[in-house]
Amino acid sequence: MSIGARNYRAGKRHSTRAGTVYLVCFRNPDGSKAWVGHAGHYVGWSRFLSQRKVRHEAGHGARLTSVAVSLGLVLELARTMPGSKNDEYRVKCSGGQTRYCPLCSPSPSRGVWGAAIARTRS
Repeated sequence: MSIGARNYRAGKRHSTRAGTVYLVCFRNPDGSKAWVGHAGHYVGWSRFLSQRKVRHEAGHGARLTSVAVSLGLVLELARTMPGSKNDEYRVKCSGGQTRYCPLCSPSPSRGVWGAAIARTRS
């Protein structure tokens, strides 16, 4: 069992520190949709999004984005929202990120992305 799963089962939650939850869409250099194995998107969280994006594009971010960059794919920032690591976890657990991506879906669903934004406004 991973440490993350063990912490989740133990009731430990991520930091509620403010940052940005973001959705990265993998694209071919010609602009068409690309996949890395089963994944066409990556969801992450950062306090400093511009610095994190540079790390991803340099191949030093998450393993999935590193593999995408090594395959010559373009990482396109598709969606962002203010949120915490808990919000990132909620987005990841919702699955099926293609339906939330404005680059892949003609009418993207707001789903958990909309719920988190509504929560931050109130």
